[in-house]
Amino acid sequence: MALLSDTSCKQIFTFPEMAKELLCAAVEQRWARAVPLKAFERVNASYVSATGTQRHDDLVWRLERVRNDDLYLLVEFQSRPDLLMAERMHAYTALLSEELAKQGKVQAAQILPIVLYTGQRPWHVKTIVSTVSLLPPGLESFESQFSYLLIDVESIVDQSNIVYLLLALNQVKHPEKFRSLLEKIEPMARTSI
Repeated sequence: MALLSDTSCKQIFTFPEMAKELLCAAVEQRWARAVPLKAFERVNASYVSATGTQRHDDLVWRLERVRNDDLYLLVEFQSRPDLLMAERMHAYTALLSEELAKQGKVQAAQILPIVLYTGQRPWHVKTIVSTVSLLPPGLESFESQFSYLLIDVESIVDQSNIVYLLLALNQVKHPEKFRSLLEKIEPMARTSI
């Protein structure tokens, strides 16, 4: 069965309703469900670094938060494991922070980096970059750590979230399972329109 392409995923997640569902899938907290749709704004996901290097994230959403700083969802769609994913996400997060600072929007952006994995092979790639083991003794106070949130469609547990259900449609191998997923999605689609 064909995997969802980056383009297909980008099309699915261009709607604020889907961005909110992705947030709720990633952050199972009451505040995530309470964020109104009007708080979601899609922002530019292409950057040019100070050295002239161009980078393009798959998708970035800004969540306007009333009492706190805005939260940015940096989303990368991945159909196969990438051994350097943590380093890539670290670079994308830094570039987004730099871009937001250049625009004068924020000094220290709150960014939630998310990798949405739609592949069929197990994801056995690190989700954390750490310099702890690389530093010589005496430099421990300069250690840094970065991690991203992995949402692996193959390990779907919450069958009540429309994000999981839509992406799971692409993963099914049996017509019965396909029909079962469609039956779950149909009422959800009616209530969110």
